[in-house]
Amino acid sequence: MTNAYQGTVSSSYRDSNVRLASIALFVFFALLALFAPDTAHAAAGQLQAKGDEAIAWIRIAVGFVLVVAVMGSGVMAAFGQMSWKTVGQVLIGCVVAGLATVVVTALFGA
Repeated sequence: MTNAYQGTVSSSYRDSNVRLASIALFVFFALLALFAPDTAHAAAGQLQAKGDEAIAWIRIAVGFVLVVAVMGSGVMAAFGQMSWKTVGQVLIGCVVAGLATVVVTALFGA
């Protein structure tokens, strides 16, 4: 015979373990930054470089998605599968998204 509370107890136990582990990790890095700032700054430099690489890849991916969206919606409208009004809305959305990446680059410079 199975216990009706067995699933909830184990998931609650796992949630509390995850919460405890995340708090412990946060406290560890806070203490590391407080008592060994040179080590924390060295790690931050490596993270900054990896973050810049990730941002560059995200920008490339966003640009590719925007180009595909505009071209795909134009082709669909040409074959009557989408209205030209919707193509205009897609185009405006793509321009706004493209400008957002430019604004982020201007503000934070990467």
